Amino acid sequence: MKARLKIHFDGTASGLAEHRLDLTIFGEAIAALTTGIRRTASAIVKAAAETPAVGRLNRKAELHVFLEGLLEGSLGLAVAVEPPPLVSGENVDLYLDDLPVRATKKFIGEVLNESKGLYRDSAARKFLQAMPAGVALQRYEVYSGDLSVLDVTIGAVELPPEPVALPSVIRTSARIVGLTFEPHTEVRFDAGGSKFSCSAPDALMKKAIALYENEVGIVAVVTGPSKGRLLWLSTKEECPPTLERGQVGKYVLDRWATTLEILGR
Repeated sequence: MKARLKIHFDGTASGLAEHRLDLTIFGEAIAALTTGIRRTASAIVKAAAETPAVGRLNRKAELHVFLEGLLEGSLGLAVAVEPPPLVSGENVDLYLDDLPVRATKKFIGEVLNESKGLYRDSAARKFLQAMPAGVALQRYEVYSGDLSVLDVTIGAVELPPEPVALPSVIRTSARIVGLTFEPHTEVRFDAGGSKFSCSAPDALMKKAIALYENEVGIVAVVTGPSKGRLLWLSTKEECPPTLERGQVGKYVLDRWATTLEILGR
């Protein structure tokens, strides 16, 4: 069963006052809407199917999203969400019969949640982020046949903040595969196929030059998958041994004994 989606936009964005769809500013949002509904459908199928069946059923999750026309009043879009045609020999899975309606309803529900600052669905967030400036009001009506199953209105949008990657300290073996001096001094490493770069002070850059293309031991602070700040660099033989949990406490107490005594006074 296909789903029908009616979308109404109001505001000052280009074309809204003339009831015209400006594809130059709405094109990205429409693409994000299509991607979001189809991704939601795939997630529903995977959650319902046993693992061996996922591959067979995933094709039916590739919903078709059609723009059927413009509605009267403020700029409105009439959208149909339909399953793809069945391939000869395929059986219709009963629980997929309402997949277009379920996927559309769920995705629009997550769009509403994200507009309220609730961290729920990245595809819904991308759709709202792609919405052009000047759209002051959004209304979404989802229908199963002639039956209304969802009707939501969104005014001011307050997207949740994107998560920030916290820095972490890593200790690993890696091979030096490159050196950069301008505009910043960096050492490029390959650790078992994972490549990343670390900024480095002059002293460590000199060691990196001497150890170029060698396997080394490093300690670095990383803030993402490919960037970091180098704290330690040496040959693998010069690396201090990894301490057991109990040895760490003893090392700290011995290393900072004088400082701890002063602080304890």
